[in-house]
Amino acid sequence: MITVEDLLVPDAEIRTANVLVSDIEKIFLWSPHTLIEQGNSMSLSVTAIDSENNEFELDQYIDM
Repeated sequence: MITVEDLLVPDAEIRTANVLVSDIEKIFLWSPHTLIEQGNSMSLSVTAIDSENNEFELDQYIDM
């Protein structure tokens, strides 16, 4: 549970929210190339797997 309180606003209501957190068990990185030279960059595909061996939903990658 997350609790938010605005300390600078008198009489502000405290708000709470329940958050589900899943542990990342594995992260797989994939690229069509096998080597990258130092100082260069490339795009990689990322796949994250949770502790129950399920892949994370696409919208969850935004927050990672």
